Amino acid sequence: MNIREYTAQAAKALLANPEFQSAVAQTRNNNHIADSALADDAAIETWYKDRVYGKTNAETPLDDAVADIIFQFQLSPDWRHSIKRYILLNNPMDMQLPMHIEVGVIEDEQTRQWRVVAYIPEYASQRDIKAALPEITKWQEKIRAKSLKRQPVFTNELAKEAYAIYQRVRSYQKTATELGEKSQRKISQEQARDLIRNYKKRVGIN
Repeated sequence: MNIREYTAQAAKALLANPEFQSAVAQTRNNNHIADSALADDAAIETWYKDRVYGKTNAETPLDDAVADIIFQFQLSPDWRHSIKRYILLNNPMDMQLPMHIEVGVIEDEQTRQWRVVAYIPEYASQRDIKAALPEITKWQEKIRAKSLKRQPVFTNELAKEAYAIYQRVRSYQKTATELGEKSQRKISQEQARDLIRNYKKRVGIN
């Protein structure tokens, strides 16, 4: 079973659950949404104008109710957007969950390194994951390009300090650690090695 087939069956089963429909009806009532939901563009515009526009945290009660439904029926967070839209619009098609594996990159705030992040739904099959591999590879190549563009700029003073530390400790790893502590930045063993080699070339040390 692939993602599309799974989501269709899961949504159908949930919509057929009387307890789920009861929870949806109660949520609509509590949020001043008609039993038939917001049936057309005019109803949507009126509800948002009366309940949301210009009001701080206006949708918080609805969002909290959706979170309660997810907890009550032991659903994954993937359902949040779909259930909210179903409550508002009463369209079964809005219950379809994301039907693909989402891939992107994020930058780690601590290390400033890029890494690939793949969002894999719990119902994804091995076929789905295999199909996503080319996309993951593409993002990995983008990360390599980003890394090349974002190589840190080291000053000559830092290189000189790296060389001095290395002369004392005779270890690239220890040099990287001590230099990182002194400069308050993350420096890898490879970066420390390159700093030392480049410094020696600049000053003519063999």
